[in-house]
Amino acid sequence: AKARRDALDEQIFDIAGHLNRGASLITDKDERLELARLNLAAGRKAKTATAYDAAADLFAAGVSLLSDADWRESYELTFALHIERAEAEHLSGHLARAETLYDDLLSRAQSRLHRTQVQSLRIILITIQGRFHDALIVARDTFLQFGIDLPLAEEGWKRVLADELEAVSAKLAGRTPAGLMAAPDMVDPEMRVLLELWGLMVPTAYFLSPTLLGVVSLKQVSISLDHGNAPSSGYGYVAYGMLLANVFGRYEEA
Repeated sequence: AKARRDALDEQIFDIAGHLNRGASLITDKDERLELARLNLAAGRKAKTATAYDAAADLFAAGVSLLSDADWRESYELTFALHIERAEAEHLSGHLARAETLYDDLLSRAQSRLHRTQVQSLRIILITIQGRFHDALIVARDTFLQFGIDLPLAEEGWKRVLADELEAVSAKLAGRTPAGLMAAPDMVDPEMRVLLELWGLMVPTAYFLSPTLLGVVSLKQVSISLDHGNAPSSGYGYVAYGMLLANVFGRYEEA
């Protein structure tokens, strides 16, 4: 109560630490949720500082303050604490624990956006273990939420590649590189997370098939052309240029 608002960020570890010691004595719902929010903020600060074990402990302390009812009554806070905790466990190297947390969280997520965020983190976890086919399966299941049916084999990827090449060429007609750079920012959060999901598929595609890698880059370009630019749009444009040059010999266009 005495902490100045402009100094709260500096003192947040001390404040959260002291209150967490007495958390079992809290009976007021508002105080319980406020401490959960403090743990969320403190955990994020620790994660930014790459203190992943400390972040995981803070997020877990926040989760311990919540009940099943909070999934209905305080969903955004509850989801944020759970997904942050799962990612912090992942970043701390506790991979099996993180995967269990992701699985549980996926069953609780209430929107397509949140389900995609969880699946994106799962794909990172699976990919760093070299489980590329598993990553492909998780991605395909997630893409289906957006009406995208990603094949699982080479023949299907060749078909999609041909279709996407034609579609992207049509969308690029009359557009210049300067025009692409001046395009508006992507504001739809679902499209942003979908674009990022395609970006997360790059390592898997690289190891599974050059054709699939081409599909990934074309999908990134297509989404950016339809919905505006996001941080990962640049990778898609560059990869598309490499595809045009290395595979099709269209060097000037590339």
